[in-house]
Amino acid sequence: MGFSLDLAAFVDTEPTGPQGLDLAEDAINNVIDQIDTELKTLRPVDFESEGAIRPTSFGGADAAPELALHHSRAHEVTYKTLIGLKDDLVAFQEACRKAKQEVVLADQDAAERQRRTLQAVELLEVGASQQQSRRDHEQAQQDQDVTGGSDA
Repeated sequence: MGFSLDLAAFVDTEPTGPQGLDLAEDAINNVIDQIDTELKTLRPVDFESEGAIRPTSFGGADAAPELALHHSRAHEVTYKTLIGLKDDLVAFQEACRKAKQEVVLADQDAAERQRRTLQAVELLEVGASQQQSRRDHEQAQQDQDVTGGSDA
């Protein structure tokens, strides 16, 4: 009669990391790709030749040069904001990767603790069975003693 606890199903698992972080990383990659595409079309060098609006395009009003200047400034703000957003997303993506690594390491540590617990339980089980076999041996000897315990 022995104690048995099967923890093998828990110990034999191989942690692969949280899948949700993989999905977040893919989504971040998609947004970064979209931002890169926009940055290519908004490059300041190209804007000067292709996107800038001449003050005369705003008419002959006194505010026309100011409107053209604000249009150029808005372009620059948009361009720099997208660069900052991309930098933030890249940093967040790296944080997701590090978090995933930490979760995997925590899972591996937990698996190792479970493996050691299983090993301890198995050793106790072996020890318990050895005690039982010793008792069985002593009982068998007594059962075979026809003298009633006295030496003949």
